Amino acid sequence: MIRLLLCLPSNLTPARNLNIATRVRTLELMPYAGLNDVQEVKSHGSKLDSLLNRLKITKPAPPVETVPIETTLSTFTNIVSLILNITDPPPDVDLHRASGITLFSNNLTTLSLRGHLKAIGNILVQSPSTAFPCLNDLSIELNDRRVHVSESRLDRNDLQVINTLLAPFMNGLSENLEAISLAAWPQVDISPLFERLDVFPNLRRFSLLAPFNTALSIN
Repeated sequence: MIRLLLCLPSNLTPARNLNIATRVRTLELMPYAGLNDVQEVKSHGSKLDSLLNRLKITKPAPPVETVPIETTLSTFTNIVSLILNITDPPPDVDLHRASGITLFSNNLTTLSLRGHLKAIGNILVQSPSTAFPCLNDLSIELNDRRVHVSESRLDRNDLQVINTLLAPFMNGLSENLEAISLAAWPQVDISPLFERLDVFPNLRRFSLLAPFNTALSIN
């Protein structure tokens, strides 16, 4: 079994060795980890172009190979465990497309979502629980970095994601899930989630990592 960490789009190229790609079972994705590097390269490139124009020197255009994200991800045909790191997503990134979750959902037994609650919501809004028929292990880590919202004034956007996306997604998997892991940083109040969850009859393992005085403010 091979576990692979793939940072997109910094290494957005097809897996040239398909023999290795088909042997990967666990894939950890950082869909936009390389965007800052790409922007920096573009910035330096613009400065160079400006200098060459002043000197009236023509820079030959390098050959550019454009590879769709799906082309890279589709080479991994035997993924059963997917880890998505989606913290601080740029506003112009299509998280659902970049994550490749649609390509893998049918065979996944383990799914781990790490990131901001809003970003995870953007993934789930196009990924209903029915798309994960084999999933039995779900891990969610909320690492929002912002001022904590008190019990008396819960953030409406958080509540909407929890009530309309996260809780229904987990409840839709209630018959299959055998393991659930939840983690929340102090700035995220996940109390409303527990008020929305159904019974999980086949649950064998439950893990909760959260500060009770902030992330679990509602009794």
